[in-house]
Amino acid sequence: MKFKTLHTLLLIIAATLWTGRIDAQQLEIANNAVNTTNDATLTGAWLKSGNVSWNATTKTLTLDNAKIENIAGYYTLFVSGLDITIKLIGSSDMNATTMEGVRLMNSKTTITGGGTLKVYAGFTAVYLHHDATLTIDGCTVDIDGMLEGWGSGDEKDKNNHLVVKNATLKATSVRRLSSISLTACKMQSPDGGKIGEDEFGKFVATADGSKARNVVIVPDKTASIARANVENGCEAKAIYSMDGHLQPALGKGINIVRTSDGKTVKVLKK
Repeated sequence: MKFKTLHTLLLIIAATLWTGRIDAQQLEIANNAVNTTNDATLTGAWLKSGNVSWNATTKTLTLDNAKIENIAGYYTLFVSGLDITIKLIGSSDMNATTMEGVRLMNSKTTITGGGTLKVYAGFTAVYLHHDATLTIDGCTVDIDGMLEGWGSGDEKDKNNHLVVKNATLKATSVRRLSSISLTACKMQSPDGGKIGEDEFGKFVATADGSKARNVVIVPDKTASIARANVENGCEAKAIYSMDGHLQPALGKGINIVRTSDGKTVKVLKK
């Protein structure tokens, strides 16, 4: 009980401090500010191995087999007021032994590149707060902890979104989000998993509607093939159900797919 009370108090104090930071453009690693106006190879006591670099033109943070450890700061990676791309090369780790792993505020952040990112945290591993959208595209993000949005405050505080596109996402839980969108993906765990909703927002639920533990989302190979390479290398431009409704990805059964060369083909998803 004392631990929970202390955690709640720390969150209240932190929320007060964050109020003035929402609109500021900030990128920090282990409480060390990154100068986002210049290209740079980033280093510090927090980087145990591998390479981390910043491209100011493309707003891309590249993690190349990077092992990042934060033993003192509140969060390991903090992004505020910036729309950035995190490019993964090889396998990278973020170890937040104190509080949070990643916090996004007023940011559209995309994790991509085909590599793997493992996030460890003492509390919430990935936190989306105030107009934040996290897109995980074509890579693997393995979270040893919770991925959640901010469930209180004004509408912008709670306006947080998760998009998973042809990627693998693992997390202890996924909850308190305005939306959860899966494109060319499916839930591997829990069995019969679905998107639920309560007063705090959307969450990944079990088949009976309760909050799921140990969430695993994986690429749906059938959907990926249809979207990227339907026939002879042609790109899928649109996917429709048999009754003519536009779909974000392949649904079970027969789908009507319009390709980039103007053809229409039928694709079966079992």
